Amino acid sequence: MLGATSRTSAILLALAAGIIKIDSTRPGPITDPPQLTGPQLSVLLLMARDLPTSGIASQLGISIDTVKGHTRTIFQKLGAQRRHRAVVLAARAGLVPVPGVDAAPALTARQPRPPAESPLPTSIRSHP
Repeated sequence: MLGATSRTSAILLALAAGIIKIDSTRPGPITDPPQLTGPQLSVLLLMARDLPTSGIASQLGISIDTVKGHTRTIFQKLGAQRRHRAVVLAARAGLVPVPGVDAAPALTARQPRPPAESPLPTSIRSHP
């Protein structure tokens, strides 16, 4: 049985390869991408990279409880109950990159991604 992080990677790779499609009839389809704060987007991007909560906290220099709080807010804004579903919905909305798949131009313009070398928005990277 796959762990949650392996399942997320497998889902993203299957989406990129066109092996699976997102069922738009399932609850929680995203018609208008949610507005995430910089820290929420940073947590989401690291979730998409399969980091555990403790790894996200360490990477961002914040507490595990803060990561959990951001995760709850992300789930609420995306209408998800699990990490892998949140990542799939975020990928569909163009909030996180999917290998080999470009986001819709309108979504990219509304929610710019941080540079490829870092999953963190510039405002967070510049703080120690």
